[in-house]
Amino acid sequence: MSGAEPWQNFYVMVGGAAAALTGLVLVAVSLHLRAILAHPLYRDRTHTSLQGLVTILAVAAAVLTPQSASALGIEVLLLGLYWLARFARFIRLFTRVRPGDRAAPGSLYLWEWVPWLGWVAALVAGGLFLLGGDTRAFYVLAPWAVSGFVLIVWNAWVLMSEVGS
Repeated sequence: MSGAEPWQNFYVMVGGAAAALTGLVLVAVSLHLRAILAHPLYRDRTHTSLQGLVTILAVAAAVLTPQSASALGIEVLLLGLYWLARFARFIRLFTRVRPGDRAAPGSLYLWEWVPWLGWVAALVAGGLFLLGGDTRAFYVLAPWAVSGFVLIVWNAWVLMSEVGS
């Protein structure tokens, strides 16, 4: 087993919260779909919010699935590698958008990169710990999930405020 048994209640709660927030973000996005689709950074914020929630949901489902720590580690690590590639893609996108079109006045895009990169690094680290059979990975993945909710709600709020301005 993966050593996740003591963490089951936590991941049931995390998975349920991620599923509920995904639905709320989808509704909010659908109300402003044209404006979001018309701007590359708004589209990216939307994808980041939705993909982040789905990633948290996928990790919760993987943790609750009976499997070895190594198998769980591969799944978590693959998600972390996806997010590293996603982060690199965003930086390329951001640098190609004209500075005047990057965000509403007062946006914190550049400062937001730091916690997002930490979030991605924690996911990768959790996968590596699990791959090595180290169940302390759950002490990395628990704050990863909680901080993910904070980042994603922030991201969705900024998106809605940018689209609404």
